Amino acid sequence: MSNAVGETCAAGNCFWVVDAFRLTRVGDVCTSEPEQQLKGSVFLQPGLQAGSLRLTVEMNPLSTAGLLADLKAQTGVFEATLKTQLGAVSVRVGNIEAMAVEGFDRRLQATSAPFKVSFKAEVPSSGLWARKGLVSELSLALAAAGATLKVRSAELTWPQTTVDGAGSVNFDVITILIVVGGVLFVAPIILVGLYWMCKSRKSVEPTTDVEAGSKQGEVKPEEPESLDKENKEKENAYIDDNDSTVSPASEQSVDTA
Repeated sequence: MSNAVGETCAAGNCFWVVDAFRLTRVGDVCTSEPEQQLKGSVFLQPGLQAGSLRLTVEMNPLSTAGLLADLKAQTGVFEATLKTQLGAVSVRVGNIEAMAVEGFDRRLQATSAPFKVSFKAEVPSSGLWARKGLVSELSLALAAAGATLKVRSAELTWPQTTVDGAGSVNFDVITILIVVGGVLFVAPIILVGLYWMCKSRKSVEPTTDVEAGSKQGEVKPEEPESLDKENKEKENAYIDDNDSTVSPASEQSVDTA
């Protein structure tokens, strides 16, 4: 029992044993709208915008080693298709690299390989809208270029765009909002801390003033200059009175005695 890619049954009565996660329909023409494509229109602001295109490309069981080289050889096809799809002034592909299969859809791991195409698009002053149908556009362009690559899914992302259908929000705006929020959160804490510091300082200052006042009370106050002068005048007057009470008669009586 096997369900390998490209297997044919040679027996008379053949049947497949599959599970719901591995059943895949493969055809030359897609009869329904592809599931993996642009998720709505994304408005882009004027200027140079960096974007990435995630592709899942069908692998050829006979040759899988040169798949990345085949993709890089079609760089011009990717640039022209993205320019038409986005309506950009110009598109330049910077790098095409293989992606890790961890976390990749299990239904596509056995038959497909994921790749990432990094590019920069110059958006006109009027802006642009990314349309749907990128998978079909890439498939037709690759077929017209003679490539044997088959694109199964394509997802276009813009790192600097976060709003679909209504405009774009740059990371600069998000950074400003984060900074403002942080300031509003930290400012009340700083104000409360300053308030308590001032309050504690005011409670210490009266105690210091009382201690200084008590020390000043212990020092003997200096006498005013006017009071000192008055005391000296009284002392001189007392000496003059004593001198006036001594007469020549009293001195003679003392000598006679």
